[in-house]
Amino acid sequence: AVTESRPLLAVAWMMGALASFTGMALAGRELTAEMSVFQAMACRSIICVTVLTLIAWRVGFRKVATARFPMHLARSIAHFGGTYAWIFGISVLPLAAVFSIEFTTPIWTALLGAMFLRERLTRWRLAGIALGFAGILVIVRPGSGLFDVAAFIVLGAAWCYSTVYAFTRAMAPTESPLAIIFWMNLIQLPLGLIPALGVWVTPSAHAWPWIAIIGIAGLTSHYCVAHAMR
Repeated sequence: AVTESRPLLAVAWMMGALASFTGMALAGRELTAEMSVFQAMACRSIICVTVLTLIAWRVGFRKVATARFPMHLARSIAHFGGTYAWIFGISVLPLAAVFSIEFTTPIWTALLGAMFLRERLTRWRLAGIALGFAGILVIVRPGSGLFDVAAFIVLGAAWCYSTVYAFTRAMAPTESPLAIIFWMNLIQLPLGLIPALGVWVTPSAHAWPWIAIIGIAGLTSHYCVAHAMR
């Protein structure tokens, strides 16, 4: 993989993804104050699909052709579930708490990589996993304000995202970053739009800039993660 031989490049891509996630978090909190999580996700998908379709048309749709649609489908469903849980958590928990719980994602990713991708669990990785689990107990501890259903929903989001990263690593040798994010957004569009139609509200003037931010941040985060996993 390119980023395995150039680890600093992978770090740079993940820093870009983290910046994008921050933008999505802020936009998600603002949007869910006046619309459902499904509608916020549908708005994001509409923007992403529109932009990605124009890019695919410009470079040629053969760039997004795939023979691994079942894997794209599984990855997209896992990502959709994780994003729904993440945005829901953002709407009810402090942002610092959501990001603290989300940082458990590397733990699950390392475990899934060892189980399904035959990646080695070195002593340092095992130590990191042990410390990570200790951190989970510190963050989500009995008697604290975070020990509620929302905290565990965000923990589920972290697990879903680790599944997505494992899928991305497995797909990277044959699928381009453009193909990965194109199919993900195309599959997720109806998943968010159909349930949103029943509770759709007209966005206020205040919401439109945040809709643009969640769409742009969604695109850049997916692109950065897809590159970091290569």
